[in-house]
Amino acid sequence: MSVKDTACGDGKKPKMRIQARQYSSTQGTYIHNGPWHKYTQRCGTYQVWNGVFRGQDPLLGMRVQICNGGRCKTSSSM
Repeated sequence: MSVKDTACGDGKKPKMRIQARQYSSTQGTYIHNGPWHKYTQRCGTYQVWNGVFRGQDPLLGMRVQICNGGRCKTSSSM
C-alpha cells in the first residue's frame, strides 16, 4: 500500500492502516485494525509499505483507512 501527501502546506501528515474483517469461532465476525503507517517522506512523494498481513483467523475481507489530521476516510470492503 502507498500514500502521498497532496496537501503539503497544511502541516499535517497522513497515516494509513488495514482494517481486516475476520471470523473466529469464539468471537464471530470482527474487525482487526492493523498498525498505523505514518507518512515520513517529503512533500508530493509516495511512501510505500510492503509487508505480510498476520491475522490469527480467516480473512473475510479488508479495507484501508487513511487519516489526515482529524479527518479519516475508509475504503469500501475488498
